[in-house]
Amino acid sequence: ASGWAANLMPAARTSAGRPGRPIQAENGVLRSITLTNFKAHSHFHLDFNPHVNFIVGSNGTGKSAILAGVIQALGGNPNKHSGTAGGARAAQGLIQDGRDYASVVLVLYNGSDDPWETQRASTQTQARLEEERNVTVTSELTRLAGNKTSSRYKINGVAATRKQVAALAEHFNLQVENPCAVLTQAVHANFLRETSGGKRRYDFFLAACNADIVRERLLAARDEYKGIATSLEKHEERGAPLADRVASTSKLVAEASRRDALERDVSAAEAELAWAEVRKVERAAGAGEAEVSRLKDKVGEATRREESAVEELGRLRALTEERTREREVRLQQLHAAQAAAKAAAQEHRKAQRAAGEAQDALGETRGELAAARRRRDEVSAQHERKRGNLDSAKAAAAARLD
Repeated sequence: ASGWAANLMPAARTSAGRPGRPIQAENGVLRSITLTNFKAHSHFHLDFNPHVNFIVGSNGTGKSAILAGVIQALGGNPNKHSGTAGGARAAQGLIQDGRDYASVVLVLYNGSDDPWETQRASTQTQARLEEERNVTVTSELTRLAGNKTSSRYKINGVAATRKQVAALAEHFNLQVENPCAVLTQAVHANFLRETSGGKRRYDFFLAACNADIVRERLLAARDEYKGIATSLEKHEERGAPLADRVASTSKLVAEASRRDALERDVSAAEAELAWAEVRKVERAAGAGEAEVSRLKDKVGEATRREESAVEELGRLRALTEERTREREVRLQQLHAAQAAAKAAAQEHRKAQRAAGEAQDALGETRGELAAARRRRDEVSAQHERKRGNLDSAKAAAAARLD
């Protein structure tokens, strides 16, 4: 065969071939291709017509290499259906001899309905791509040591994976590995020279209707199903003892929770009892303080009465000095006043003794209050120790649970 034909992307030319408004085409139609160090091409660029394109040339001039570049750039394998499709089977066969690097750049139309949502490139690049309504796919091949080759992809200048590029081709319905969509010279020759009883033609049929992909996915699904079934059986085998451990641990946790609740109730009751004792002592102390206050009031009253009696005695003495002549007459009144003063003094002393007794009683009450407070502190300390023991028990139960 001397050439191949395909539906490809238009260049930005009018129907007469002159520059002008881009000719409209469906999304995914090839607009241009650029090959660098790719097989027979050191540097090759070609703009395509929107409809049917013919590439004509002698054998070995690189026609099939252009088709292999399209397959490579869209995430396909140019060597999938034939050991000689597009050249040698190894990916190194795609890199030009004497070169360590090769690249393929495809520009696809993306301005019609349902466009490919591209990743964000730089602002300037993105503006240009949106203006021209294109999407650019780049495949870069690098020769490595040990007869190996690395490949990288970009979409609109942004790094992409082979899977993302394949998704783009699938979005545009570009089946680059389907021999009915892209038929290379070598695959065509193998089909015509069938010598294995129809096996190649059957494989061709499977590839043409994508049944080989369905078969691969079915086999992968079956293997995944077997793996899931095996994993499920292992989980079920381990599940029974784990369920027993969970049930046993749940019982321990429930028992620990009940014991915790009882200890909290006991602690609360002890704390309430301690505070009841404190309130009782405080009430007694309050009563003692009230009694002391009452006795102090009585002492104050007796003091005032004593002062009044002393004043009265002074007045009487002054009156006696003034009324010396009436001394005998007022002698009885003087004796009475003296007696009253003595009685007041006695009452004052009694009040003082009562105040002292009240002070002693208050001291005893304060001692009882201090003892009650110490009892409260001891109960609080016991409560804290019990709480610490409870926390230790919880930690041990958690450890056993783990």
